[in-house]
Amino acid sequence: MPDRRVPQGVMREVPMPARELHSTGLLHAPATGIWHGSVDPAHPLAKVFNQWYRQSYVEEGMAFPDPRDRGLDISPKDIQWRWLDQANRPQPSGRKEITIRNFSQVETTQTNS
Repeated sequence: MPDRRVPQGVMREVPMPARELHSTGLLHAPATGIWHGSVDPAHPLAKVFNQWYRQSYVEEGMAFPDPRDRGLDISPKDIQWRWLDQANRPQPSGRKEITIRNFSQVETTQTNS
């Protein structure tokens, strides 16, 4: 069943990308798009940080966001970033389509197993 915000037009569901891309917070983004960050579940701030909305749009070659800039005592080296796709594809009209995915812990567990 889709998230209740999908029919309201607040959020859009998109399929997972065909290729898997991962990076740590110390490296620069290997591809442009939406990236989802998470830390090991044993990390003291995992429950605070590992939320579906921990997503950032990062351009290829740019640094990933540093959670310390937002007051979270998490080192970038502890963050595993997962690429969710290049969501800002130009449409025929020239407008860009921007999407956010509801990225659940269940899905993370299934794809990382």
